[in-house]
Amino acid sequence: MSLAGHARGCSRAWCVDLERCLLTKEGLQLTKELFLKVGKVNQMSAYGFIAAFSEAGKMPTSVKMVLKSALEEMVGGLDQKKQESLFNQLTRLLSGLVK
Repeated sequence: MSLAGHARGCSRAWCVDLERCLLTKEGLQLTKELFLKVGKVNQMSAYGFIAAFSEAGKMPTSVKMVLKSALEEMVGGLDQKKQESLFNQLTRLLSGLVK
């Protein structure tokens, strides 16, 4: 995934199926792992993962809590300075889920 095009393609292809990438335990785990790997190579390529989480606010509370926990884990895996853009985007998403 050292090439931005490959990383972007990976994120978009995986995140097309929201049910699989967010609503299954295995899928959510892979989403977290891919996000961190792609985001450390190229931040812009990881935006597809963030877009998938943008629908979290419409989900039932029990699902929101699981997704919130995943987002917190993802933020924790980022360097606030090196991946500043991703860090800020996830922080905004989290603040929207807390309401």
